[in-house]
Amino acid sequence: MKAFATGLLLAGLSLGAAGCGSSPSAADAVNAATSQSATASATPASKVIRTQLAQGTMTDPLKIDVAPPSQLTVQEVTIEPGGVAPWHTHPGAENTVVTGGQLTLTISSDPGCAPRHLGPGQAFDIPANTPHTAGNDGTVAVTLVVTYLGTPPGATLVNPVPRPSGCSS
Repeated sequence: MKAFATGLLLAGLSLGAAGCGSSPSAADAVNAATSQSATASATPASKVIRTQLAQGTMTDPLKIDVAPPSQLTVQEVTIEPGGVAPWHTHPGAENTVVTGGQLTLTISSDPGCAPRHLGPGQAFDIPANTPHTAGNDGTVAVTLVVTYLGTPPGATLVNPVPRPSGCSS
């Protein structure tokens, strides 16, 4: 069931991403075909508008383990200059695309808790219950599109935790 759900999710993400670019896609072809058949039958076609919120390149393998029932939450997160999201975890996986500014991300599972410096168009994932912190050392706001996947219904989305031993920042 998990493999099926993951496959279905990835297929949906692929189809959604296919319809988000500026070049023609399979979704555009479906919309065009729907429009043509609707014209032939004199029934107005439904209009579909897709707005790409973010697209990023991931350099690490995607790790998703989702057990139903679970929730999927999408947020736009802004970290103002000098701001920091202190050490915390999420009960489900976090998949994030940086859309603006320069993010400093520290994940407890990275070797030596080495900070990552990420800019627009870069993406990352953090497995469920993995302590991490993120901050903005720059002069412009950091903006992120964050997807939380696999959160149990009713669970608190952000859970503060102490700085893990071995992590200096």
